[in-house]
Formats: sequence, C-alpha cells, structure tokens
Amino acid sequence: MASFQQLYTELIETPPNPYLTTKKVLDFVKEEDFQKSLPKHCLLDNLEENIKHYSDDIASVLKLALTIFAHGFAVQKGYFFGFGKQIDDQTGTRLKMSAAS
Repeated sequence: MASFQQLYTELIETPPNPYLTTKKVLDFVKEEDFQKSLPKHCLLDNLEENIKHYSDDIASVLKLALTIFAHGFAVQKGYFFGFGKQIDDQTGTRLKMSAAS
C-alpha cells in the first residue's frame, strides 16, 4: 500500500526535467526492473538525441502528463489506499485498505 502513496507522491513532486533522461528517475521502480524495461540501444540513442533537441517541448508535455497521470491514479486508487484528494471518499461496500489493520 505504501508503494501506491510513494508513486503518487513522486508523480506530483518530481518536476519534469529529471525525466529527460534514459536513466532511472523514480524510486518507486527497482533498478533491476527498470533495466529490464529499457528498449534496444539504437532506440535509446534516438531517444537521447531527441531529448537534446526538444527538451523544452518534452518537459512541457511531461509536466501536463505527470499531473494527469497522478490525478487519474488518485481517482482510481486513492480512496482505497489512502492518498490523494480522494483519500476521504467513501468506498461503499468495499474494504478501505488504508483503514485496515
């Protein structure tokens, strides 16, 4: 459950510029899992080249996208797991995991 809160916090608090890399940024992701998820080197090289040329535009889009991702994540999971603006929403007949002990 804490991992959901950690991901939400990282999406909200990490500015877009650190994401302009092919290196691991989020602590939520294990290094081993991140390395497994990387595309082939030819694609990484292409990505790095595009980041160099279009970093301002990419950062603008990322800023918007990260906010939308975090909000959507909070709406979907926040009231069950105790994070985001929906933390106090009622869950109906479903168990509220953040209140379970």
